[in-house]
Amino acid sequence: MMKIALWQAMLLIRTPLQMLLTVLMVLHLAAAVAGAVMIFTGSGVDAVDRLSFVYRLMAPVLMAGVFVVLSALSFYLDSLVFRLTPRNRLLFLWD
Repeated sequence: MMKIALWQAMLLIRTPLQMLLTVLMVLHLAAAVAGAVMIFTGSGVDAVDRLSFVYRLMAPVLMAGVFVVLSALSFYLDSLVFRLTPRNRLLFLWD
């Protein structure tokens, strides 16, 4: 009984949570790509371009790391929904 209640609650929050995770993943991936491009092309701001290479490298690496963590969270959320699916129930997830 408790497993079915938890499963239904997971299905209710899954879609909005997945949409939020998707938006955050796209933003972080775009920021990581933009940061990687700025390493080689420069930003046009002298104060930023004079920073050490390590600092300019840390921003895209951090954004890519957040993207990977959000992707893993999205995957584990879906796998949790499938693991909690009661026996003899078909599960159709829409996005």
